[in-house]
Amino acid sequence: MNKIIIPFSILMAVGAHANGEMDGWYNSNSGLYLVQEMVYGKYYGQMAYAKSNKLRFYIVNPNDPDCVRSIGNDIVGHDPLYVNKKLVRISQYCDGNLHYFYPSTDEGNAYVIKEFNNSDSVEFKMYDDSKRFLFSAKNFKNIYSQVLGKSGGI
Repeated sequence: MNKIIIPFSILMAVGAHANGEMDGWYNSNSGLYLVQEMVYGKYYGQMAYAKSNKLRFYIVNPNDPDCVRSIGNDIVGHDPLYVNKKLVRISQYCDGNLHYFYPSTDEGNAYVIKEFNNSDSVEFKMYDDSKRFLFSAKNFKNIYSQVLGKSGGI
């Protein structure tokens, strides 16, 4: 089970909606490693350790009041997403109103991290082209190093 350890709900108390959050990755006042999505502006990318002690990338919808009712608190599959044109299996779960999406496999997660390290931006697109999410990769390498440093590295 890959549930997130750092509570994202702290972010909502901080009121994170500044335009600078779309410009690149940052360490929030509450200690979360985030980037705001650039198309809709209501989603976030987050790097955090899962309960499995693996560093994971998450797309977070911080305000989905129907989340628990629609999928419950279990980890369930989601339609795959194209990540910079490569299809990646995705899982999802809810924590109250917080809706988390993340690569289902270690290989998919490693691919997403590689794309953030090697690109200016990373696009997640529904397999049917119905929706896309665009995240800046600016400052990702610095944030990635900070996150690794918190765990003692790999």
